[in-house]
Amino acid sequence: MVTLSATVGNELGIHARPSLLIARAALEYAGSITVHSDDGVANAKSVLELLGLAAGPGRRLEITVSGPDEAAVARRFVGLFEQHYDFGS
Repeated sequence: MVTLSATVGNELGIHARPSLLIARAALEYAGSITVHSDDGVANAKSVLELLGLAAGPGRRLEITVSGPDEAAVARRFVGLFEQHYDFGS
């Protein structure tokens, strides 16, 4: 099990579109990916659970990965949460 910290980098937070992209990436992973915030815990494979975290910009999250290639997968998901998503207008 590997746990890394991430700070939400998107200026609108982790809303529906980023949640969908993160969940799709998580669904490709055979292990488990859990996201912890001050407001709760979410399975990264669930868009609704990610939305339930209400992770606004600057929110600190802990990402825990359990399964194959844990360290690499944890780093990848830190990047997904810290990324700025530009979906245009």
